[in-house]
Amino acid sequence: MKLMMPNKTEWETNPVLLDALGLDKVSSPIVSIVGGGGKTSTLEQLTREYDRKGKPVIVTTTTHMMPPKHWPWCKIESVEVVDRYLEEEAVVWIGLQSETGKMKSPDLEFLKKLASKKLPMIIEADGAKRLPFKVPGEWEPVILEESTMIIGVLGMDALGKPLKEKCFRYELASKLLEKPEDSRITKEDYTKVISNNWGLKKGLHKNMDYAVILNKVDNDQRLKDALSIRDMVSKLGIDRVYLSSYNTYINK
Repeated sequence: MKLMMPNKTEWETNPVLLDALGLDKVSSPIVSIVGGGGKTSTLEQLTREYDRKGKPVIVTTTTHMMPPKHWPWCKIESVEVVDRYLEEEAVVWIGLQSETGKMKSPDLEFLKKLASKKLPMIIEADGAKRLPFKVPGEWEPVILEESTMIIGVLGMDALGKPLKEKCFRYELASKLLEKPEDSRITKEDYTKVISNNWGLKKGLHKNMDYAVILNKVDNDQRLKDALSIRDMVSKLGIDRVYLSSYNTYINK
């Protein structure tokens, strides 16, 4: 993973996303991740870092997501069963199994019970059909009210591409951004989606922290564009914008 901190222009030497977001200083953060273009990568990175530290963490979803590859999956809505998993493992993924094999949201009341356990929770709270740009529908995202932080993620590979091709719910994005569905996504569009209450900030309450991750910053041009977007967003009062890449960085 490559990570660039807010207000910096150099990549971190040994990045730890958990520490960069300040989550290491909070005993039981509840983090909801929204947007597109890197939600699951961000969730898995945070999970790995909790695991390395030997700290217990609950991973779940309020929508649908791919099941875990490397960690135990609890499919039963039972606090007692979850406790038994945590006695043996630091990490447990919790969710029901859908007909397609994906992990789907447990009952929200059960998630509230888990939140009362005062353990770190990481929640994938939005869907984007693997597209890098997203404007939420009326019923999205599904934010647990106990959340302490919302992380909004967008992929830089959508920049310059047609809205209809790279944006999930492009019809809604067309209305929010006031542009045709076949028009190309601009840096100004990223800025508006990041800063708008009908964009990534939808569901954000005053008691929740807000951080943004511009992901897929995989080459020099995307880095230049991401830094430009970060500057534009900063002028709107949003300073916690991180840059990340999980792929091989190409200098071009």
